[in-house]
Amino acid sequence: MLEDNVSIQEHLCESYKKGVPKFLVALGEVVRANQGMEKLAEEIGFSRDQLEKSLSKQGNTPFSTVVQVLDSIEMTITFVPVFKEF
Repeated sequence: MLEDNVSIQEHLCESYKKGVPKFLVALGEVVRANQGMEKLAEEIGFSRDQLEKSLSKQGNTPFSTVVQVLDSIEMTITFVPVFKEF
């Protein structure tokens, strides 16, 4: 399910629309489905437990950690304007 770039992108975008906690959980799901928490934690200098906590709805994850995780799964954030109706 979360093994190709399109499904990963869709999963992360949909979860982000539901809020940051859902996004962090989805990011953790992507990591688990691909390289695994232990390998990624080692790559970015975290313990597995720290990374698990960071990528959970209880995580108070710094933006820099999110960027490191996104880099590791070869994804990035794109900013687009939000148009609101008045």
